[in-house]
Amino acid sequence: MRAKVRLWWHDYRDILRAVDLPLRQLSPLGLIGFALVTGFMLWAGTTGTDRYWLDRIISDRTPGMISVAKWFTKWGELHYLPLFLALLLWGAGIYKRRLSWRLAGAAGLLGACGAGLVGLILKIIFGRTRPHIQLPDKLHAFTLHWDFQSFPSGHASHCWGLVAGAALLAPRWAWPYGLFAAAVCWSRMYLYRHYVSDIVGGFFCGVFIGLIFALAARRVYEALTSP
Repeated sequence: MRAKVRLWWHDYRDILRAVDLPLRQLSPLGLIGFALVTGFMLWAGTTGTDRYWLDRIISDRTPGMISVAKWFTKWGELHYLPLFLALLLWGAGIYKRRLSWRLAGAAGLLGACGAGLVGLILKIIFGRTRPHIQLPDKLHAFTLHWDFQSFPSGHASHCWGLVAGAALLAPRWAWPYGLFAAAVCWSRMYLYRHYVSDIVGGFFCGVFIGLIFALAARRVYEALTSP
């Protein structure tokens, strides 16, 4: 009965209030993971591993597949399908009176937005050269130019933030969302916009931020459904 009278903004308010505990619990793991992902990016860039695998991925490019990749890249922008999918899950929870779906959709939206913001900040800090401009793979710290914002992938960050945010309370929804996120990540490499390690960095950023909101949403759900 308590879920039926909840106002729409209560979902987001309660998740944000409950985010402190999972943030403290996951912060040490996040720092370790961030160090490993950054180290992998530096290693893959300096050894040429990133360039090698990216060349393998794009070696069979065709006009038809490029069109498909452009479609996933366009609709994978945060303000297109990721936003729609999060609101779809949240709205379905309201319509079906499924509190778990409501909170999962809210957590997915917060995860996508949060990961997108963190990813953007990291892009500016690192300033990694994008592969398509055919310049040496180097870091240009604190740059605002789009051509030097390759690490981490913003598309990967917000798409996987959505998936991780929804995963705990709505796993059946998270599976198709994950397939979409994977296709978007592929498109970014296929269009020569990101290296493999950029995608790995975005994946980690999205999962880490999304999981924080997912755990907060689960705390809210347990509090509202406990006897």
